[in-house]
Amino acid sequence: MSPELRRALLWWINVLERKLCERKEWTTVQSEPVHLFCDASGNPAHLGAVLFVGDRCCFTEYAAPPEIVSSFRRRRDNQIMGLELLSISLGLCTFAELIRGRNVVVHSDNTGAEAAIRRGSAISMDHAQLVHEQWTHVAEQGLGIHVLRVGTHDNIADLPSRRALDMLRAAGAEQFAPVLQSEYWSPSTWDVLQEMWRL
Repeated sequence: MSPELRRALLWWINVLERKLCERKEWTTVQSEPVHLFCDASGNPAHLGAVLFVGDRCCFTEYAAPPEIVSSFRRRRDNQIMGLELLSISLGLCTFAELIRGRNVVVHSDNTGAEAAIRRGSAISMDHAQLVHEQWTHVAEQGLGIHVLRVGTHDNIADLPSRRALDMLRAAGAEQFAPVLQSEYWSPSTWDVLQEMWRL
């Protein structure tokens, strides 16, 4: 059995054991969507996310540990796409209680991350691994996800990803402690990648 097939089957076992399914109600009450802006900087690796929910603005920032960054396949782009995907995961995890069951508009300024999370897969296995975990997370939280491109200079999450927090605090934004579920960083998550690339 190839590593890719084994990982795909393990993922489906996980989904079926959690009894994840999509329910369609006959009548629904539509609440206003929330807007999640995500960004990452590459050197040093740092993640940021800003959430707008109602009248509230919330943000978080997180220095990506070297063991997570080193789990990615080696690339010349300073691992920026993987970090951008992780910044989306950071936002989904940190603000889980505020967005549960809501429609979430994810704003990303990285075209690769935007395309990957929109279609639910990626060309590179390590990026696909992150996206599969995101889709599982989204299903568990009962989220509706819509991904939009935001210009690099218009992405407010650029502030926490570069640790420029004074403007957000001055505007009354609430800072949340960062949360990143173990599915996104635990060694067992990346076993299949270690097997493929001997990372």
